[in-house]
Amino acid sequence: MGLGQRPRGGGGLLSEAHVLACRWADRSAAVERALEHARRAGDRRQESALVAVLAQSLHYGPTPVEPAIVRCEELLGDAQEDRSLAASLMSTLGGLYAMRGDADRARSLWTESRRLYEELGLHYRIATRSFEAAAVERDAGDLLAAERELRLGYYTLAAMGETYVRGMLAAYLAAVLVELERDDEAVELSRESEANARDDDIVAQVVWRSARARALARLGEQNEAAALADEAVRLADQTDFLDLRAGSLLDLATVLAPTSPARAAEVAARARDEYARKGNLVGMRRAESLAPSVAS
Repeated sequence: MGLGQRPRGGGGLLSEAHVLACRWADRSAAVERALEHARRAGDRRQESALVAVLAQSLHYGPTPVEPAIVRCEELLGDAQEDRSLAASLMSTLGGLYAMRGDADRARSLWTESRRLYEELGLHYRIATRSFEAAAVERDAGDLLAAERELRLGYYTLAAMGETYVRGMLAAYLAAVLVELERDDEAVELSRESEANARDDDIVAQVVWRSARARALARLGEQNEAAALADEAVRLADQTDFLDLRAGSLLDLATVLAPTSPARAAEVAARARDEYARKGNLVGMRRAESLAPSVAS
């Protein structure tokens, strides 16, 4: 699963089901219990892996951005002797600062994270986290940089013969290409993601549907687009991944805007509320910018 590292041990295994289903609050609770056991046992390697996973759960789950940043900064302060863990925490913090609109801080953290991973020879980790770097660039308004980050990860994994995480990156790349109005490419990549993603991998299933829906809507296939976007929202609503929920709602609103502006405005307002719950200021502004245009 590209959105989470897999810790060793019982607590990590217990939390894996929560990753695929995007039940991040449940995963945090499971990891906290496992982390306590690892500390009591003096298992530093397990503790390090669990801290990285806990930070990701704070990032993707319902914990608001500000307290998530505070906790992750504390974890980073305790991790300076562990370069791999520090790189992981910097990557996670980059995504949180990007949500807050602090693009310079977010980019600085990701740059340092990448430098550490490169020093350690962890190129696979750089590739699997490329969607986080892309999110930083997208929130900063640089879609071409977001595309470059995703393609770097995508082609690195292709060279390794990996297909599973690459399928998730294909979905995120399709979403960026839709923003760039390269709809045929987006549809093609969404089909690759559909072919490779596990049925229970909610993130990939939501993102490829939303991306293809927006592309098809612009290509004149409104009925299929609306059906796919509705299905993406239904899947995302089963999770506590607030940004995934909000993003799927915003994509649905975009698809509905030409034919059902009133419903589109309602859906965009729901997206804004989900972003607000997370404290994602960039997402809130994106939703607010869409709502007036679809209501008029």
